[in-house]
Amino acid sequence: MKKIRVLLIITFLLLSIISFWPQLSTQGSTVPMTTTSQNTTTTLTPTTTIPFTTTATTTSNVIDYFDLDDLIEQIYQSIRQDIYNQIYDELLSMISEEMYEAIYAQVTTRLEELIAQGVIPVTVDHFQDKIHNVVSLAQDSVFGITTYLGTEAKSLGSSVVYRFNPNTNTYFIITNHHVIDKGDNFKIVFENGSSVVATLLGVDESADIAILSFSGVGLSQTIQVSQLADNNSAAPGSILLAVGNPRGYNFYGSVTLGVVSGINRNVDGDFYVAYIQHDASINSGNSGGPVYNLDGEVIGINVSKYVADDIEGMGFSIPISLVKRIIERIEANTMPPTTLKSNVGTLLSIRPLLNNEGKIVLNSLVVSPSLTLTNATISIPSLVVDGMLIQTISSTSSFNSTALRVGDLIVAVNGQSFIGAQGFYRYLYDNFAKGDSVSITYYTFNSTLLNYSATTQTIQVTLK
Repeated sequence: MKKIRVLLIITFLLLSIISFWPQLSTQGSTVPMTTTSQNTTTTLTPTTTIPFTTTATTTSNVIDYFDLDDLIEQIYQSIRQDIYNQIYDELLSMISEEMYEAIYAQVTTRLEELIAQGVIPVTVDHFQDKIHNVVSLAQDSVFGITTYLGTEAKSLGSSVVYRFNPNTNTYFIITNHHVIDKGDNFKIVFENGSSVVATLLGVDESADIAILSFSGVGLSQTIQVSQLADNNSAAPGSILLAVGNPRGYNFYGSVTLGVVSGINRNVDGDFYVAYIQHDASINSGNSGGPVYNLDGEVIGINVSKYVADDIEGMGFSIPISLVKRIIERIEANTMPPTTLKSNVGTLLSIRPLLNNEGKIVLNSLVVSPSLTLTNATISIPSLVVDGMLIQTISSTSSFNSTALRVGDLIVAVNGQSFIGAQGFYRYLYDNFAKGDSVSITYYTFNSTLLNYSATTQTIQVTLK
């Protein structure tokens, strides 16, 4: 009842002010107001001050105002200040302990729902929870792998489970090729020291990837599958976690945090692997371990063979897009021997070779056993600004026994032009593998006139 009476008082006061406002706004900027706690009477007159008195306190105040909204706000604040504590205490006395607990539980539940839905972001806690979730997954998905030659242990590294076949109770793992290449039998090692024999299914030596499997029959170890991220999901600046066994099993399952420093890095000079560069700490023993994003997806496989004492904060990972291509071919039993990477000999991008006149300048080019060009300046067709000049053709090259010759200028693959060496190799390696047939568009080199044919030719080449 008290609460209702207070609300009525406030309403009556505001209505009175509003009704008298036309007079007040023309006759003065202050209003005298008298209230009594017994019969709630209010008097408004167009004078220059507002004596505010109450029978309870006999305190007189003057309210200066600018307009109607200002006057209403001041009256509201004055009344609110007087009655707030009283109403608050009365409301608390009305709520029982049981009702309080029920209200608290409902509010907490609803708050958690809104946070889970992302309506209310809790950035720090959300970030920490994501890290905890990835670490929890990695504990049951990232394991050690030891390589033996006979009974002699040759090397150890890390691996990650990417698939489980419930029909055969078989787990499939990824690791580095260099972790297993010196042995003939392998064991998956769990944190408690127990192990299980693994079977090598296939490798890509050029990518440094190996795929193995092991049986889950009789294992008490909890094992989870780590999902492989979508292709090209790594972006510079995104946060990642690297998991593995740096320096061996004494540091089993170590987790390091970092960011993607760069993508499409050319580390070993052949462009086959477009490495992810990151600054998460990795060391020997991290080889073959995964790099996770904050959603617990594997975006790459670490390669610690590029770690050196004079390099700090530079880790490299094989992108998951290439790993997935290798997995697909190995599981389908269509993997070419040793690698998907095709051999096209030694090619030179002409971009850095062009002089101010738009001609190619070469220090040396061995056209044939009987002809070596030195300090040669070669004219190129007009409008040509990009291409790959064939420098060598070995017996194992895809171009061997074709119409292509040393000095010829490749300008398109399957009708696709490119920009620079990286553009050429990325298109070739990302879209084709050994055994695929591609069309090569090129200009024929004239070693006598040191120029090229006026028009292009196109031939089909089987990659090998």
